[in-house]
Amino acid sequence: MPQTEPQKQDDMITFKKPFWWRRDVRLAIGIVGALIFAFMLNTMFGGKEQAAKEATAALTEQYEQVEEGMTIAAVQEIMGPGEELSHTTILETETVILVWNDAYYNSATMTFINGKLANKILVN
Repeated sequence: MPQTEPQKQDDMITFKKPFWWRRDVRLAIGIVGALIFAFMLNTMFGGKEQAAKEATAALTEQYEQVEEGMTIAAVQEIMGPGEELSHTTILETETVILVWNDAYYNSATMTFINGKLANKILVN
């Protein structure tokens, strides 16, 4: 790369700026960089909406098969094991709360009283 000749101007030595220092060239470089960055983000995170919709549909389908009055074992056959949030017994009344989560923050929470489904909630 050829070196630019210094130019003397009122006791100050200045150098001619390289072509990429011009405002329009810097703007073009910035726009190209932003487009590359947007493409990279879309490549890394794009396309997951379809997978999220499928996961939501699967959880919703299982949730709709469950009916109040079913036993814990019958619900677990449909939904899988689930995660126990609470298990208490007060005055011979046993209450169990189970939750099922998917990878996309959808959840189904079910409350069992004396082994029977009393309440269910689906959060999408």
